[in-house]
Amino acid sequence: MQILCLKIEENGLKTLMNIERLQKLQQLSICGNRIADFWDVEKLESLGKLFDLNMNSNPIIKKPGYRQSVLK
Repeated sequence: MQILCLKIEENGLKTLMNIERLQKLQQLSICGNRIADFWDVEKLESLGKLFDLNMNSNPIIKKPGYRQSVLK
């Protein structure tokens, strides 16, 4: 079984540990968690099929350069 869409909202997550294992992931919604570090965003680089990402209401979105880091 391959996970294509994952919604883990409002769970108090502080990290995206092991997210890189979901190689087929296309959509990810992690709104309302506690993701605050750019190294977590860097983990998403390995998800070549990811085209839809929602990280609203996480502390990282208030950091300078957030948008550029995610798009990179």
